[in-house]
Amino acid sequence: MDDAGGRIINISDFFQGSSPIVRTIDLLGFPEKEKQRKEEKERNEKGNGETGIAKKAPTEAEQAEAIAEAEVDADEGSVRFQWDGTLRMVFNIPDNDLLECDSYEGYPYPAGKSFHVMEYMQLFEISVKLYYELSPGIICDIVDEDEIKIQIDSQVGVDDPNSQAWKDFIEPLDQKTKDVLTHCSTSSKSRKVCLEDVVHDRDEQDVITGNARLNGPFYLATGRPNIVAPYTKRIYIKTIGGTQEVEHEAIIFIEGLYSKGKGDSFALPSHEPIMILRDPPGGTSSATY
Repeated sequence: MDDAGGRIINISDFFQGSSPIVRTIDLLGFPEKEKQRKEEKERNEKGNGETGIAKKAPTEAEQAEAIAEAEVDADEGSVRFQWDGTLRMVFNIPDNDLLECDSYEGYPYPAGKSFHVMEYMQLFEISVKLYYELSPGIICDIVDEDEIKIQIDSQVGVDDPNSQAWKDFIEPLDQKTKDVLTHCSTSSKSRKVCLEDVVHDRDEQDVITGNARLNGPFYLATGRPNIVAPYTKRIYIKTIGGTQEVEHEAIIFIEGLYSKGKGDSFALPSHEPIMILRDPPGGTSSATY
């Protein structure tokens, strides 16, 4: 229930919906352990009375031990229901995104997708943040960094690895450039995605304070523009591990030069023509300037 006494739908559905979370909890051992503890306590009290030995006041250590035992007994006799929330992901390209409007066709993209404009043959940083949405407006940006990893599959640096055009383009490049373009790509020869750690901010005592994110800075690189419809490339990001999974698809339009390989390339027009001279129809017609 919320403060007003109403049901919080997403939490209620999690525990009591059509597919509720079912947990098996064994509490059979607790009554027996509690009985043994009471019997031992009674024997101790009875023994002290028969011998006539006065009971001493417990020391601070004995008091702390008794409190700890009581807390353990309480934990063993209780059931905790925890709502972690819905895992969310936020993807961003902090510095190199050239998109300057939000009125492009298809905007806004559905949840889990985003659109970006990038320059060709450029190194760029990506940002991935994770958080749990407990209810609208209430979040927790601490996740299990030991269990959750972030998988990255980048298609922005490569073309079809089996095409001759791609082979002609990448062959003369140095090895460092090749490695950058094919980083985290299933379209590369290695066909390996990247599996990266999740990290948090920590205080001076190394205690996690929040801001779950991809361990970075993390860089990818754009390759040639895609000259075939839909003229875009993709970056696929998803979480691996934990109790939930979330994924994101970044749609990238790459602008700039398209290398034909072997040093040949052509540029898109950089300015509007000052004049267009056409040949008029007819076999004997002509045009002069």
